[in-house]
Amino acid sequence: MADEYRPEFIRRKFTITESLDEVLKQMADRYYQGNVSLCLRASIESYREILEGEGYMATRRIERQLENLVDEQRTLLMEITSVRSGLQESHRESADGQQLTEPSMTNEMVRIIELLKTTGDGLEFGDLVEQLDLGMHKVQPALGRLVDRGVVTRTGEDGERFTLAGFSQHYLRSGP
Repeated sequence: MADEYRPEFIRRKFTITESLDEVLKQMADRYYQGNVSLCLRASIESYREILEGEGYMATRRIERQLENLVDEQRTLLMEITSVRSGLQESHRESADGQQLTEPSMTNEMVRIIELLKTTGDGLEFGDLVEQLDLGMHKVQPALGRLVDRGVVTRTGEDGERFTLAGFSQHYLRSGP
């Protein structure tokens, strides 16, 4: 068996001021379960590392890591702010619901929105196709994307009517 490292303890007698003794007791109580000797040994080891530069180097390494984390956090916050402002601009709606469209919407999607603004109770799919004078193959995908984006919602008992989501049709007709 290998010899285990067993430190040899030496009993010392020394004097310290009452205020330092109080600090020593408080530190021992807080960090070393009241063991004053262990607290004193740990303090000496820590101070030795500081004098030999090990503690300083470790502190500098931690400071650099912290600075890197702060830089990464700053970058993430800037990206979040950029994304948030982009989302707000692309989905900004005026109080009267006039500006519901965004650049990525197709012509059919814009026409559906404009038509639904003028209706009180929404329209059935067939009525949308008829009033827009477009084929079902053009209205269906555009309407589906508007529903997926939350701009248009299905209403009625059978869910066959479509209205603008989140807008009171009465408000749109009467104005503020």
